[in-house]
Amino acid sequence: HFFEDNVPKLSCIRYPSYGSGSCLCGPSVGSNVGTFSSQVDAGVSSQSCSWIISGAQPRVTITSLQLQNVQLYVSFDECDDADCMSYQSVRSEQIYNSGWAYQSSMRHLRVRLQWSVYGGSSITSGSVVATLSTTSMPPGCSPCEAGDYKNTTDAAGCTACPSNAVSAEGSTGLSSCVCPEGFSGDEGDEESCVACEAGTFKSFEGPGACLSCPGDGVSAEEGRSCACGAGHFFEDNVPKLSCIRYPSYGSGSCLCGPSVGSNVGTFSSQVDAGVSSQSCSWIISGAQPRVTITSLQLQNVQLYVSFDECDDADCMSYQSVRSEQIYNSGWAYQSSMRHLRVRLQWSVYGGSSITSGSVVATLSTTSMPP
Repeated sequence: HFFEDNVPKLSCIRYPSYGSGSCLCGPSVGSNVGTFSSQVDAGVSSQSCSWIISGAQPRVTITSLQLQNVQLYVSFDECDDADCMSYQSVRSEQIYNSGWAYQSSMRHLRVRLQWSVYGGSSITSGSVVATLSTTSMPPGCSPCEAGDYKNTTDAAGCTACPSNAVSAEGSTGLSSCVCPEGFSGDEGDEESCVACEAGTFKSFEGPGACLSCPGDGVSAEEGRSCACGAGHFFEDNVPKLSCIRYPSYGSGSCLCGPSVGSNVGTFSSQVDAGVSSQSCSWIISGAQPRVTITSLQLQNVQLYVSFDECDDADCMSYQSVRSEQIYNSGWAYQSSMRHLRVRLQWSVYGGSSITSGSVVATLSTTSMPP
């Protein structure tokens, strides 16, 4: 996380690729109110202004509007970044009166004003003034954006991942920076992720090498896939072992370490002392997923496991295939389906409450060539 003081900082810049004429903007820092204004030149047939306004949920309110032989149109783009390189157009309409307002849900808002002649061959006069405001927010610590990380407890900002690497929002170390699809490299490597060469592919995010396309297949989708000939489609068959906590069933410590690009992962559960029962449930997906109990510790507790083989990733359609008590490590089950739901049930044994219990299992999938 990094620190955000959230002192109102309302800024506006003239968007360089769009606009002519009088386009003034009075930003404000330390206050959540500012203004912009535009005055159209007499005698022209059209004129435009455009700004990018940044702040906490910026709001635009038309406070003054004067029109003579001119029409005014306004449009808004909600932007993902301060330069508005990535945006979504959200509103566009003609303005007739002052009092009209729009508030953004994003941090950056691009506003476009377009003056055009009405009822004659050229504009006589027109002017508009708008109040800009932002939402006041208390100071706080915000998660690093995707593509950044921070591994220290201090006032420093977040650090960008190495070139071409990606990370999840809130990443806490360089090891969280991994190579995306179409790029090979190791996690946490200071070196740049390297694009897959022609004739190779990598269809998963994470550490790993690019693989050769089968037969006469050629790279496609910027190295994320391969193209096959007429009458055939491509299956990468790269092991993708994933597990999710099944939302409608489970309590206590239920951890799962999925693996993508490798066919091994883990799950674990630790029961809370003093309770009479506790449960965990996951859906594990992969090529014929296999569960092997590698570590088991029981004290005044019994452990039961059950399996449902699922037709879909959400296990909406399934068949219950096995349910039994587990006494020792080494116990294993392999599914014939692609999705397997596992349920663990801890219950008290030989007393009024559980003393302790823990289990660790290895998850694996079947490796297949692309």
